[in-house]
Amino acid sequence: MNPILEARELRASHGQLVAVRDVSLELKPGETVALVGSNGAGKTTLLRTLAGVHPTQAGSIWLGGTELSAQPAHRRVQQGLALVPEGRRLFADMTVRENLLLAQEHRGRQRDGDASWSIERVVQALPALKPLMHRPAGALSGGQRQAAAIARALMTNPTVLLIDEVSLGLSPRAVDEVYRHLEELRREAGTTLLLVEQDLGRAMAFADRVLCLREGRIVLAAAAAGLDRNLVTEAYFGVEHTA
Repeated sequence: MNPILEARELRASHGQLVAVRDVSLELKPGETVALVGSNGAGKTTLLRTLAGVHPTQAGSIWLGGTELSAQPAHRRVQQGLALVPEGRRLFADMTVRENLLLAQEHRGRQRDGDASWSIERVVQALPALKPLMHRPAGALSGGQRQAAAIARALMTNPTVLLIDEVSLGLSPRAVDEVYRHLEELRREAGTTLLLVEQDLGRAMAFADRVLCLREGRIVLAAAAAGLDRNLVTEAYFGVEHTA
């Protein structure tokens, strides 16, 4: 099966600091990949670079066989690559419904074989949002805001969904709720996911594969099933493994 998202020798910097070092990765259609690593490992920069929010210094990015490397962020959204950023970044004074409709205005074309995401379909996939549609986004709980941010990204008709810091700042109950939503998306819509997760156990339990970043490089790439947690911990601290 051909990859739906591919990065080749990707490099990105913050001034003189190289944050992403020649990273190559592939996601297959419908696959869930968890990106783990310590603070400062380059996880957020990698997602932002893929999405076009952070400039690419070198390398290339491909989505469904189309190179996106020179395209700005809004064009990548229209091609089917959506980012749920750290901090959710909803418009606090707008209702959940208004946030979703705003995202819909910037969506790309519907791709062959894909059903278009409407508010009705989003609510069906994320039923917890139904009673919140007319509530200001700034009045939502952390878990509710994360669900609304995922829904906003879905309204752009993504082929691949990038989610940064899935559980950051959320209560255990809210994290459980968010992962139930993600499981529904994966099961019902076949959504391809690349997510950054601090909770290693959660990442290994949910994802098909795990990638560990250290100092901007992938130092472990392995299937999540049967993966020894100690190997991931070692990768955090300097022992490299590939699979």
